[in-house]
Amino acid sequence: MAPLPRIILSDFQRDIAARGINGGTSKNLYASSLNSDGTTLTVTKNGQPIFNKVLWQGSGGGFISAATDASGSFNRDSVVIYSPDGATSVGSAQAFLNNLV
Repeated sequence: MAPLPRIILSDFQRDIAARGINGGTSKNLYASSLNSDGTTLTVTKNGQPIFNKVLWQGSGGGFISAATDASGSFNRDSVVIYSPDGATSVGSAQAFLNNLV
């Protein structure tokens, strides 16, 4: 069965929740919640925040839709991770998810 596409923000949240114990890859429980800005997420591991501000580029990033495949020059499925000091890191959404073990 092919992975479900990530088209809206709740699809990305679904994929975060499907990692760890829910995905059978570890005993960690991952979840996310929408921040007060209405566009970024806080990602938690076992109830503790591990990323306080993550922007999924498929939602509101000017993209019509997002692709589950994170490879190629037409990759629209990316994330921006904000550090507490305001620095940002941009990467593949799929790679981000794959690191939630």
